[in-house]
Amino acid sequence: MGRLLPSLATYEVLESIHTNLHNFDH
Repeated sequence: MGRLLPSLATYEVLESIHTNLHNFDH
């Protein structure tokens, strides 16, 4: 489970960046 936390954190960051890019594009 120690390895899952960093993965989830990275996933959330990537999702946040993707959302920001999508909002910026529109």
